[in-house]
Amino acid sequence: MDKLNYYRQCLQEFITQYSQYGSNNENMETQLIFDHENDHYLLLRTGWDKKRRVHSCIFHFDIKDRKI
Repeated sequence: MDKLNYYRQCLQEFITQYSQYGSNNENMETQLIFDHENDHYLLLRTGWDKKRRVHSCIFHFDIKDRKI
């Protein structure tokens, strides 16, 4: 496996595992975003806290020039 594919796999596994430790708030949704074409990897939490909209980026990784 080349270095770039290894980085992609590691990021995807890390974010997926971390997403299991989600919020206890049932009004919150966890979103995993893997853009392999542009090498963007995100973990988002979105939803509602009472009457307030919540949109939180927990992790955002990019691979640029073969570096994370």
